[in-house]
Amino acid sequence: MRPSSRPARNETKKQRIDSEPLEYLSRFSTGIVYDVRLRFHAPLDSDTEQLENPQRIWKIFKAIQDDGILTKCVRVSAREATTEEILLVHSAKYHETLTSSADLSIQELKNLASTYNSIYLNNESARCARIASGGVIELCRTVYKGVVKNGFAIIRPPGHHAGPDGPMGFCLYNNIAIATKYLQEYHKAKRILIVDWDIHHGNGIQKVFLSDPNVLYFSIHRYEESKFYPYETSAAHHIVGEGEAKGKNINVPWPCSGMGDSDYLHVFNNILMPVAYEFSPEIVIIAAGFDAGAGDRVGDCLVSPAGYAHMTYMLKSLAGGKLVLALEGGYDIDVASTSALACVKVLTGEDPPALESLVPSTKCVEITQKVIQTQSKYWEALQSSSLQISYLNSEISSARLLHRETLSKERSELLMDEYGLLKLPINGSNVPDLFREEVFYSGLTNATDVIVIFIHDMNNPENFSQQESDLINGVNKFVGKVLAKNWELIDINIPSLDGFQDDDKAIVDRLFMHIWNRYIRPTSTKLVFVATGYGAVSITNLITNSDIESKESYFVMIPGTEIPNVPINKSTWYKENSYVLVHPVSIELNGSDSSYGALHPYGVRTELPLNTLKRFDQQILDQIVNWIGHR
Repeated sequence: MRPSSRPARNETKKQRIDSEPLEYLSRFSTGIVYDVRLRFHAPLDSDTEQLENPQRIWKIFKAIQDDGILTKCVRVSAREATTEEILLVHSAKYHETLTSSADLSIQELKNLASTYNSIYLNNESARCARIASGGVIELCRTVYKGVVKNGFAIIRPPGHHAGPDGPMGFCLYNNIAIATKYLQEYHKAKRILIVDWDIHHGNGIQKVFLSDPNVLYFSIHRYEESKFYPYETSAAHHIVGEGEAKGKNINVPWPCSGMGDSDYLHVFNNILMPVAYEFSPEIVIIAAGFDAGAGDRVGDCLVSPAGYAHMTYMLKSLAGGKLVLALEGGYDIDVASTSALACVKVLTGEDPPALESLVPSTKCVEITQKVIQTQSKYWEALQSSSLQISYLNSEISSARLLHRETLSKERSELLMDEYGLLKLPINGSNVPDLFREEVFYSGLTNATDVIVIFIHDMNNPENFSQQESDLINGVNKFVGKVLAKNWELIDINIPSLDGFQDDDKAIVDRLFMHIWNRYIRPTSTKLVFVATGYGAVSITNLITNSDIESKESYFVMIPGTEIPNVPINKSTWYKENSYVLVHPVSIELNGSDSSYGALHPYGVRTELPLNTLKRFDQQILDQIVNWIGHR
């Protein structure tokens, strides 16, 4: 006897979306699809362990129910997808084969399943697959029509691997592809964004929409040169779509395991969100696999529930908030349920939790740059010209550009080739490229004790005196010493300019504040700021205009003639946490007010002009590194 389709006893009539008028439902914001019948898709042998098992959806629904968040949601009833709807994606032959499995013997079921890739079947599997697809259709329909604002479909079997001609990787029907085609066919949807954050590439979804210019498919997945499931080269970053749909397929293929929140959010900030705003979708559908979650041994990555919450929060800003999550993978049921709950909380209006760090790994930055380079020909948002910010509504003089190019070329080669640093992406900082090009970072993934933020200024190398050459050598040696200590590093050089004016200073402050907000402030790691010249002034401006005193922060300052100071209410804290190296004459001229920090005479030859006394000699280098190490 087949299981009854009768609703669970705790489902009241008013909770079911097909039982109430739209006026009643308007007060609800988030729809939830969950059908107990989907648990009947299970292995034939009860003692056989399967990663994709009925417990997955039950544990997610229970987590939402136990948290109490379900009271803020409305239940959207699932139904079986019709043959007409399924044929929008799948071939008639495959649909007939799967449908007929309901009448097969146990041995015939095993034989049929063995002809496919990573599939099991029982007599209820085809029906469950139709219900899963129908559930996603109904949720997408109600969100698209504005009946509910957003929603989560807790369904199985999953779907993003299933292709037109057959199943694959636990997936029977391609639930999201069918729902997307349904919106196009029956509701004339013009622009649909599908975001696939499952750790596996959604090769089935990609195949269906590869030549469709009205569907933007965006997938972040492990690839490892096609050595990770589904082992297909179609998951590579250079697969961009076909014909008029070129640029509408964006793959971000991770080259390794271990990718975490900062990596995913880096990709969101620098690729997905800029492109999505340009695409302007009418609805966003997430292939919500949670197998990249920290603790899932299949994905072996490090995304936290808070990370999933942040990604959901960002995607809520698109399409007027019309957002649907449909469950795909996620094989540690505790990880999946906790992550899904975090997403549902965001759907219902809660803010995502704070994150500890937003500094992406080296591998993340490398693949992000490759994807941007490949996709920039199709998206203005990724083209460098669209990211150019006019320099105070005037042109940068050719003399400034020449100075920048001379310095940047020499030092960039040293930092990237010898020290392995990368350019820190700072799109959206509202500063010209003249300043963007001088920001580097280490990208070390195993350095969690200290982040050193090094901000300094150097002059045009064509006019270096010996003392100024000593400064550059010292600056570069300091970088080497920081990396040798296995500390993380953000290196900000104030570019060589033909006369450093107040406008230039304002740009440096703007750049530094942007780096603080995006990369430094979210971390809980100990922070050490090291600065020379105007960099010291910029840091004291940050202290004045931020809550930096709430962080574990320390400061090494080597200013010029002027000793920058901080507000009186922060002076005691600043003095206790600073090491300010200045010329003895500067101390005599300025005094030793606590707002200047803990002053230490800078031991250099007194016959040199005060404004050149910023070089890093070996003694000073050792003092700074030792001071940092003892914080």
